[in-house]
Amino acid sequence: MVECNTAYPGKRNTTEAHWQTIKNHGFADIAPCDILDEEGETALKVNCGKHLKENYVGSHIKNYDSILMLSHFKGHAMGGLGGALKNMSIGLASSRGKLWIHNSGQGEDFDSIFTSDHNSFLELIHLIKEKHL
Repeated sequence: MVECNTAYPGKRNTTEAHWQTIKNHGFADIAPCDILDEEGETALKVNCGKHLKENYVGSHIKNYDSILMLSHFKGHAMGGLGGALKNMSIGLASSRGKLWIHNSGQGEDFDSIFTSDHNSFLELIHLIKEKHL
């Protein structure tokens, strides 16, 4: 199981809290777990990016040759519906990268994601997946 810390307050917004949540749910007892941005992040260039020129993903991404995405569908305040496409772009993004995508590269302030350009956000979910994964 691989994840990155969340960008919003909660039980997975810091590495320490995230590991505790993984432990509490018993995930570490049944599978290897990796918090991709536990030791920082790395920038990925977004070729021909309309909204972003780079995105930030957990630095542990370099340890993987491939990723199998097992997704469930759920509601998402900005994306409407979350699934594999959202998980590939937002799920692999570091905490900072999640804010960067939600804000269409216009800042890293959590509160501003609710007033950012939502159409650009939807385009970014698709473009980041298409260009990098």
